[in-house]
Amino acid sequence: PQAPPATGAVPRATSVTGLHLPVERYMLTPYQAVQEEWVRSAMVSACMRGFGLSYPVAARPARHGPAENAFTVLFRRYGVTEARGVRVWGYHVPRSVGPAAGDAVSPVKRLSSPVTRALLTGADEAGRRVGRYHGRPVPSGGCLAAPDASTGSGLDDLQGPGTSADGMVAVIKANSFTQSRADPRVRTAVHAWSACMSAHGHRLRDPLSAASVPSMDASAATHAEITQAEADVACKTRTNLVGIWFAVESAYQRAAIHEHRDELASVAERRDRQAARIERLYRSYTG
Repeated sequence: PQAPPATGAVPRATSVTGLHLPVERYMLTPYQAVQEEWVRSAMVSACMRGFGLSYPVAARPARHGPAENAFTVLFRRYGVTEARGVRVWGYHVPRSVGPAAGDAVSPVKRLSSPVTRALLTGADEAGRRVGRYHGRPVPSGGCLAAPDASTGSGLDDLQGPGTSADGMVAVIKANSFTQSRADPRVRTAVHAWSACMSAHGHRLRDPLSAASVPSMDASAATHAEITQAEADVACKTRTNLVGIWFAVESAYQRAAIHEHRDELASVAERRDRQAARIERLYRSYTG
């Protein structure tokens, strides 16, 4: 289906910095999500300390720090867009961005001690439930389950209510992306990007698969990869592919938000409660 006309001018976007899709107003901010993830690691650590075992806690999150990219909806949603980054990293994800700090709350494979693993998971190596350790009861699911019991939300909801795979926010995000990608306005912009890339010696049709063309086996970007990635970003700027795609996807999202406004109002209320809980817990662990 054709998206409703976008309100206002299509942004002239050289990157996704400063752009926010309409559905983001129903999600935790990236910083709030990082804070919650840190609180979870602190809770696991506190649980393990209760059994006399040391457990590392990730460094406190910095506002606007690189870890937020793991929770930023538009991060590489339309492919690479940051000219400064691709000059060094090409299509590789900068190491400072890396995976979400969730590694700090799911490190079972990195810990060799059977006792540590049993307390983290709540089960021994044979899969039997561990009820007590040195006279203390072990939480159901182990210390890794402690954050869910305390925060009242599962790991799938780190970006807020409705963001699990079948949640309304997730459905809107997924549908708007699929619809906008097939929209004639975006397809025209992609065709213009492809023609620009061809003029630079790169025969590519899809910006989302561009990263698969150069070899990504090396840990560092090759000269060929950087050259193509720089042309990729330059052609997105020349054709305003990012601005057009963002405007079209935003229009699809606004239509979906209007259709599901009552359900989303409830999502927003739950999100506000979760954000307040995160702030309260974060302050309690950071003093």
